Amino acid sequence: MSYRNTKKFKSFFLKIFTVGNRFSVRDFYDRLKKYAVEGIGIFMVISFSFYVENKGGEYEMTKSYLEMLHAFKKDILETKNYADNFMSNLKEEGQIYRVQLDKWNVDNDSVFITSFEDEDGKYFYPPIAYFNNYNPFIPSKRGQKIFEMGGVDFELLNNSVSESINEFYDKTLYYLEENSTSYEKKYIQDFEDRIVKVWSSDIGNIELTKNQFWIDNRRYIQKDKVLYNLIKFRLGLWDEELYQLEVIVDDLNSTLEKVETVIQEMEDEVYFVYWKLY
Repeated sequence: MSYRNTKKFKSFFLKIFTVGNRFSVRDFYDRLKKYAVEGIGIFMVISFSFYVENKGGEYEMTKSYLEMLHAFKKDILETKNYADNFMSNLKEEGQIYRVQLDKWNVDNDSVFITSFEDEDGKYFYPPIAYFNNYNPFIPSKRGQKIFEMGGVDFELLNNSVSESINEFYDKTLYYLEENSTSYEKKYIQDFEDRIVKVWSSDIGNIELTKNQFWIDNRRYIQKDKVLYNLIKFRLGLWDEELYQLEVIVDDLNSTLEKVETVIQEMEDEVYFVYWKLY
């Protein structure tokens, strides 16, 4: 280091730690204490700011998690209600087709006609004409979207609840949707292909919703074992769906109880700004 640079450094050192142009141990000590106190103060202020910011982030995450739990609870309740209605309709429709299969070979021109009554009267209709009705199981998934937005923080906040959420959305609902969409569509497509590619060629004019069509062609339809087995296989799928739905509803009741307990515990917590008191 040159003489000029040495002189500049000495002058800078003296200005920081002493008063005047002469080095003083006392001045050096006083200045050192002053800067140390100021440094510690700044460090504490910065550290506290980070701490408050961190606590604020934790608080907001907790509130967001609680919002997600309410959405998840709502999805469970809607799914339970949806499942009850879905099972009721499936049982009713399945019974109609079971009766149809049981009397398939009866020697009666009206074997493919059934009836129902309401306050307006009695109506006759061909149930197989509506075999291609499509009723997929598509419940609400709002809670899943919020849960996924929470990322790893939500996953780790409550492992037990996270497992229930993943089980509900990724396995339970997926299974039901797969059964009520992919497989249902396959049987419906097979039915429609049968009508278009075979019946249209053999019979000619196809009027599925007309009672007279089923009366006039009942002997031909009775010989169609492909159609018979399509109905039989679809009923088997419905039986499996009904069994799974009953199991799922029981599981949903257990999950709902767990979620309600966690929600209640979180809502009972008392905070002062960002700090949980109890």
